[in-house]
Amino acid sequence: MQSELKDISDLHSRVGRENLPEQIRALIVPIHEDDKTKCEDNPDGALWSRAIEQAVVTSSELATLELAPRARLLGDWFCEGDLGIIYAFRGVGKTWLALLIARALSEGDSVGEWKAHARTKVLYIDGEMPADLMRDRDSGLTSGEGEIEFLNHEILFERADKVLNITNRGLQGPFLIVASAMGSRWLCSTTSRRSRAA
Repeated sequence: MQSELKDISDLHSRVGRENLPEQIRALIVPIHEDDKTKCEDNPDGALWSRAIEQAVVTSSELATLELAPRARLLGDWFCEGDLGIIYAFRGVGKTWLALLIARALSEGDSVGEWKAHARTKVLYIDGEMPADLMRDRDSGLTSGEGEIEFLNHEILFERADKVLNITNRGLQGPFLIVASAMGSRWLCSTTSRRSRAA
């Protein structure tokens, strides 16, 4: 009995380098118009293929496209719509730095030489730290009037019997999000022109 193929490496091992391109082509399943999934985010039900056709632009079009400038949030490096990752070894201060940035933005303050351009609503999504440790760290950094909203994995599970899934559109909104997971911190500004107008 042949073992099931798990990936291209398994296929390569089984058929060899010379036969691999032909085998890959044989495994491709054509997509017919009737099989295409409708775009869930599009109220008129446009197919993904149509949505992509409408959104693809040439380099010439991109060069002349009128784009609204993104608002600066912190210093010259962190703007509306940005995504950043703080990565370092355990215990060197990723959570502290993420909290300092969140505090500076919520209070309209500074982190070192990086000045917040305005007070910003901040949602800190924490999928790692125990709630009591996050409370202790945050209380040690509070200096102004700004409020950070925390979505802590333990509190969410305890109060709502839910597990964090930040890819859920219902959780996304006009916030600066600082998400925390094992070993990394993500900084992402999800404020959009569309959500601000609403």
